[in-house]
Amino acid sequence: MNVDIFSLAFFWTLYAIAATAFLLLALFALRHFLRWANLEPLSLRSQTIRVTVPKNLDDEEERKRPLKDKLAAAETMFSTIAGLAPQKGVKAFLYGRNDNIAFEIVADHEGLVTFFVTVPHHVVSYAQQQILAQYPDAHLEVVEDYNIFSPNGHIVAGYLLFKKPYLFPINTYIDKEVDYLNALTNVLGKLQPTEGAGIQFLMRSTKKRWQKWGTKLAREMQKGKPLKKALRATDNNPLKIALRGMGEARNFVESKTPESQQPNRSPYQLSPMEQEMVKRLETKSSKAGFEVNIRVVVSAKEKSTAGQNLRRILDTFSQYGGYEYVNGFRSVAKGESKKLIHQFIYRAFDPRQAMILNTEEMATLYHFPLATTETPNIRWLMARKAPPPVNLPKDGVILGKVTYRGNGVKNCELQWKLGNLK
Repeated sequence: MNVDIFSLAFFWTLYAIAATAFLLLALFALRHFLRWANLEPLSLRSQTIRVTVPKNLDDEEERKRPLKDKLAAAETMFSTIAGLAPQKGVKAFLYGRNDNIAFEIVADHEGLVTFFVTVPHHVVSYAQQQILAQYPDAHLEVVEDYNIFSPNGHIVAGYLLFKKPYLFPINTYIDKEVDYLNALTNVLGKLQPTEGAGIQFLMRSTKKRWQKWGTKLAREMQKGKPLKKALRATDNNPLKIALRGMGEARNFVESKTPESQQPNRSPYQLSPMEQEMVKRLETKSSKAGFEVNIRVVVSAKEKSTAGQNLRRILDTFSQYGGYEYVNGFRSVAKGESKKLIHQFIYRAFDPRQAMILNTEEMATLYHFPLATTETPNIRWLMARKAPPPVNLPKDGVILGKVTYRGNGVKNCELQWKLGNLK
């Protein structure tokens, strides 16, 4: 009788496990289908904004400003965008989040390097306001989505991943007085008009818990632990947690032995480089962060040319790496990957390509061109647009309409009118 009860319980347990596994598999298969089916409608609910800024060659004071002051505007812009709360709930789980923002640098068939920002409809006004708050001289124009592809050309793509865990920072404009973006725009500026390329920084706000790991690691190192031991002590992998528990038990047993039998161990002293790394870990964790996909797509008539251009652009990102304790990027060239090109076109976020970058790192990777940027083929703003006078008559014949500082900002739209003729 007991055997029958045990067998029955075992059978129903296996049945419950199998049913749960099947339901989970079906749920994730449904989610995968819904997300891919929703890509195109999602992209149609976004607007692409072309951003142009004046070069300000005659502004000597602007040219002499320290680079840190110039790029602080970009970091502030990203900090305000990071304030957008990440989407949650059943709809976001099944269909995917629709709060992704794409910052892109494009070499088009006109031979110009242009800066674009693509945002969902529900945050267009907010994004425009934040950009103009930091770049008051910029001109924002809502345009049709760009096209870098040619009918008979070859398209290749690649993306970037971190070499180390995300808590390690890359080199930024704060560390060195260098505008790293110059190298990227120079490579793009050398492409032929028959070629095209796009660098996409697809980002979305992330949950604040990402900061805990870096803060905890810095705290462990300040206690006198070398990097490897501190990493083991802060790793959240369940297997490593179990092994760490065994090690702590052994240390407890050793602590009970008489002091005379314990080996003399001098406390570990952090090297100057490790102390600097601790500061950088704390700095990265102290700022707002984003989940970011970085993708590169290149088009050219010849497949070999497209591959060479892709490799040049990806190799440029090596400048953000450094010594042992600095993070860096490793490139993944996927060739003519339809999936990756599809993700680029529809700006689909892929968690498997995600990296966590804070606002300082994003400002280093992407900002609008500076007056000191020497790339010759950048699309600059050649003439500034002035607002209409505030004292225009309110009655009369409507001659036209002027939109100042972006579309859809109603309090900035004024109509030119002619007063009543007497």
